[in-house]
Amino acid sequence: MKKITSLYLKILLFAALLGLFLTGTFALSLRVPALSRTLSGLLRSTEYADAETLAPLFEKVRTDEEKPILLVGDSIANQLLQGPGSRNPEVLVATSTAALMLPGQYLLIREYLEAHPEAEEVILMVHPMAMVRTWDIEWSYRYMIGTALETDTMQYLDEETIRQMESVFGRAAIRPFPYRVIKEFPPLRKLYYSYIYQHRTAYAQSSPFEISDLYLSRISDLCREKGVTFTLYASPSSMYFADQIRALEPDYAQTQSSERFPEYLSGIWLYPEEWSEDGSHLSGTYANPEHLAQVLREAFPGSRLLEILDLP
Repeated sequence: MKKITSLYLKILLFAALLGLFLTGTFALSLRVPALSRTLSGLLRSTEYADAETLAPLFEKVRTDEEKPILLVGDSIANQLLQGPGSRNPEVLVATSTAALMLPGQYLLIREYLEAHPEAEEVILMVHPMAMVRTWDIEWSYRYMIGTALETDTMQYLDEETIRQMESVFGRAAIRPFPYRVIKEFPPLRKLYYSYIYQHRTAYAQSSPFEISDLYLSRISDLCREKGVTFTLYASPSSMYFADQIRALEPDYAQTQSSERFPEYLSGIWLYPEEWSEDGSHLSGTYANPEHLAQVLREAFPGSRLLEILDLP
């Protein structure tokens, strides 16, 4: 009996020491990036080491430099607007990626308007396929949820939006401290992503525009409250998406957004598939500044957008 008791005590002592060692190693890895990288290599999780969010973009729009015009949008908008928009001293270009989703664009615009009392105009350019993005298990956690947590803007999202995110990622994982632990320790992030890939699915929207319709309304209302003009443009699209875009028209017609922006889907400028290697972005010779400028001129003739861009 004494031998068994002694064995149990040794096992408990070993478990306690192992727990302290693992806890200490984990805590130290959060403070010492080199240790985190070493552990990632040993545990075969180096592919999970890149977890940067779009928080720097939020810091950019929070600057007190006077910029009365804001350009935001997805990665297609970024390709088209970054150069010619940045050359106008009155324009702040804060285009990013579709993974930020419309809730993220709302938060970004909100932060800009809070920091810029001189704001006069906000322009949002988004591809229709980005409009129907939902909370997926591949990109949403990093680019939308991570960004909102790091910029302390999660509180401005709708309660139903929070419930949707919780249904995919779990309640704890979208809180600040658990998120930081998951982000800063790649082996743990590997375990977390492995779990949600196996046991969770993307949020199923009640309609393709459920999420975007809510936040387009919130963006529009916010700009109106601030006395700021808000304009929505559809990013130019490859013919690759033509059928999918047409299929979205009946659903879009049922949204509040269709009343405010009735020409959003019908006015999309389509270009040949061979202009794009990935189906979304212009590539090769079609991505040089002169051709991008020509795309803008043909896609948005006579628009306010062309007035504020410094095209070559």
